[in-house]
Amino acid sequence: MKYRLILFIVLAIIPFLCFAQGDRLQIGTNLSGASDWNAEQPFVNIMKFSRPWITQNNGWVGGGENPWDTQFHSYFEFDENGYPLQVPVDVPGAEAPQIVLTVWAHGSALPTGDYVCLYDGEGSIDIGLEAEMISNEAGRVVFHVPETSEIFSLRILQSTRGNHVRNIRVLVPGSESIYQDEPFQKDWLEKLSPFTALRFMDWSRTNDSQQVEWQNRPQVDDYTYTTDGIPFEWMITLCNRLGTDAWLCIPHRANDDYVREMARLFRDNLNPELKIYLEWSNEVWNWMFPQAHYGLDSLDQNLEWPERLGPKIGSVMQIWTQEFGGQENRLVRVLAMQHMWPDLVHRVFANLDQNLIDAFSPAAYVGISASGFDAMTTAADVWTSAYANFDEDAMPMWRHWFDFATTESKRLVYYEGGQHFTPDPFGSDQPYNQILQDVQTSSEMYALYTTLLDSLEALNRESLFMNFSFVGQKSGKYGSWGVLESQYMQSPFQDTAPKYQALVDYIDQEGTSVTTQRKLPIQHNLMQNYPNPFNPETTIQYKTESAGHVKIRIFDISGRKIQLLFDGPQPSGLHKVYFDGRNQVSGIYFYLLEVDGVVVGKQKMILLK
Repeated sequence: MKYRLILFIVLAIIPFLCFAQGDRLQIGTNLSGASDWNAEQPFVNIMKFSRPWITQNNGWVGGGENPWDTQFHSYFEFDENGYPLQVPVDVPGAEAPQIVLTVWAHGSALPTGDYVCLYDGEGSIDIGLEAEMISNEAGRVVFHVPETSEIFSLRILQSTRGNHVRNIRVLVPGSESIYQDEPFQKDWLEKLSPFTALRFMDWSRTNDSQQVEWQNRPQVDDYTYTTDGIPFEWMITLCNRLGTDAWLCIPHRANDDYVREMARLFRDNLNPELKIYLEWSNEVWNWMFPQAHYGLDSLDQNLEWPERLGPKIGSVMQIWTQEFGGQENRLVRVLAMQHMWPDLVHRVFANLDQNLIDAFSPAAYVGISASGFDAMTTAADVWTSAYANFDEDAMPMWRHWFDFATTESKRLVYYEGGQHFTPDPFGSDQPYNQILQDVQTSSEMYALYTTLLDSLEALNRESLFMNFSFVGQKSGKYGSWGVLESQYMQSPFQDTAPKYQALVDYIDQEGTSVTTQRKLPIQHNLMQNYPNPFNPETTIQYKTESAGHVKIRIFDISGRKIQLLFDGPQPSGLHKVYFDGRNQVSGIYFYLLEVDGVVVGKQKMILLK
């Protein structure tokens, strides 16, 4: 009896001890890349997210073609930051002298109000399309972006060689006096602050990177970051400002000098208390991306693919390890893996120095099987498919990767994750596209995310989940990746951004159960089992507010499904089921209430023999 009492106490306090020590699943996020049409706009100087220059006639030519883009870019000379040295330029055969223009094509993602454009040099700038000019003086232009604006433009009409127009800053309303000290937009920064790590894969334009030499990397003073990516210096500034760890993706074509200088930059400038998660490129097995073809065509042809990836990854990790000599604890060297392709990772890992890897990293997505979807598909069909994917595909593989990481004495972290609701085939117009968008802001999405996080924590509390992604508009065709549709959304987010709300609620739990019932706007109620702890039987009681198809499922601490207690239609009202644990071992178990394909409640219970 004495030992059973001790066991009970230990089992009961384990979760609280772990939480008190901060030993639980950490939550980070991926950031969206630089684009004028993106919903995510981090800088108060939106010139940095402007579209690359196009060329146009300097005025309307009667009877001419007057194309939107005359494509005479090669006739201009540009300085090292991308500003034209002279405007206009005479081009042989052109309808008129040529100027340059840029646009922002997602005006609804930007705040309404009066913007200020500042510039150095001698010349003339104007603002057009769906923006209204207020004043235009040398070096300073003021214009208004109305709420209805979807696209507005900036043109350099004249720029004098020798003192050309440069250092253009287009500042969001209210930021002219503070932009040098406060470079990031306040709303964006505040909503980003809860996360513990930031993955800069898209900030670096990793998936189509052409960077080879260090001197050609993106620079802070570049006129726009939409061509080559956002400079590393901004990543350092942001992480230091928020106190967040950095997850970096090394360009796949970068030479050794580039890799070495990058390591030195982060070693010397990032707060040494912050971790650096280090990954070579991104999804080097994904044939959608150039880096996969680079690995196949350009790496050591004497090795099979994917074995030939191993030495390259090891070389990058070795350089960073050398540069961080004596400070290696600042690094988490990551080997990313294809979630459903174990053989690939095992073969790559076998062909590098395994001491150069600290963590394995699959994705943590919950997908759907849309091949059977059609015009009659409902939200309930989507959720049924999602939870089937969770139970049958996702969770078993996460357990596999956890076992593999444990065997190799490595950490397990997740480089991306969240819902993965896309049509079949990806990028296609389907009659159910709208349903895939609609479910993104349903209360069931909140339940899915809390279930996902709770399950990953139960599997491995010493892990890191990197949400994909932070801000992005919904699309039933290409996927709705953002947990926020706009950085200017205001709380409460339960109805407008349930994915973000679920992440923030999890981060703010401070030791309480992830799926706290009060946060779910669903009136079904899953009650605590009794007795608890129990041996060997216990009663689970629940209340449903409406008739529906009900399931009660039991999982162990690793996330493995133990038993389906009930599966069938039930009327509204109070119900109970019984769980017999005589064939199970002592430990912590979870039970879930699912109504019409949606998980609406989760509780924890202890079997004590």
